[in-house]
Amino acid sequence: MPDYFNNVNLIRSCWKWKRQILITTLAAGIAAIVFSSPFFIKPKYSSTAIIYPSNIKAYSSESNTEQMLQFLESVDIRDSLIKKFDLYKHWGINPTGKKAYYYASLDYNDAVTIRKTAFESVEIRVEDTDPVIACNMVKAVMDLFNKKVKKIQEEKFAEFYALSQRMVQHKIREIDSLNLILKGMHTKNQLINFDEQTTEMIKGYLRTIDGASRTSINTPEVLSLKKELEAHGTDFLIIDNQFRQAIKELGELKANEDKAYSDYNSNFSYLNIISAPFPTQKNSYPIRWLITLSTMLVTVLFSILVIIVLENRNRLATVITSPSE
Repeated sequence: MPDYFNNVNLIRSCWKWKRQILITTLAAGIAAIVFSSPFFIKPKYSSTAIIYPSNIKAYSSESNTEQMLQFLESVDIRDSLIKKFDLYKHWGINPTGKKAYYYASLDYNDAVTIRKTAFESVEIRVEDTDPVIACNMVKAVMDLFNKKVKKIQEEKFAEFYALSQRMVQHKIREIDSLNLILKGMHTKNQLINFDEQTTEMIKGYLRTIDGASRTSINTPEVLSLKKELEAHGTDFLIIDNQFRQAIKELGELKANEDKAYSDYNSNFSYLNIISAPFPTQKNSYPIRWLITLSTMLVTVLFSILVIIVLENRNRLATVITSPSE
């Protein structure tokens, strides 16, 4: 078969048809410029924010950033954003149509892009025909995220605070009960301090007290104390230790209650803004120079293909009509 695509012949043919190629390419470029203009294609503007999660505790093995993505991509935030900006009207969708929500969801997915970056931050990008609306939508996504997380965290903190209160009240009742028993033993059994009373009782019982007081030991009192210690000393020691331990535990529980109350009433922000959104002045779509360049390049290639066919039409016709060997 003849070599229809010989380089020399191709260059020679292109030079021969150079005027036509140039005119066709320029015409295609001008057409691309015109048809990519705002008159035919409404320009879109993008607004972007870069954020990091803050004050978020992961519920499973996922990272804080992944949990943030779960919140940002939730249906609640999407629906709230559609309602807040009346996006049915903005996108020209009939809200009473059978597939209105479906088309609104498609447009939302095209307009709103949320992704995790290589640095564990999250990028929120909104594209719209109005740069101010695009910027406000990014801000609204962040605000809705904060509100959604705050609501969930408040519910969790409220449960923890209520539990802390119940534990503190339970411990107070336990302390009151132990204190009542101890007061009874103080009054009825004269047991106040087990260690000190045991030491003094032994000294008096064995008459090992030094000094002048040795001759004035109140033996009946010593014997009475000995009897009480033998009968109730162990119970008193156990209850006294329980009372002291309960007081210590109450302090810890009260600290936990104060922490829970502080968390419940704190106005946390659950994101840190690294790059804030702003209304851009340069459109992100369409990229007119790229459309024009691509159109002109395709036109040149198509023109060369047409030239090859025209220059070799006789030989091609012969090959097509001649019987196969």
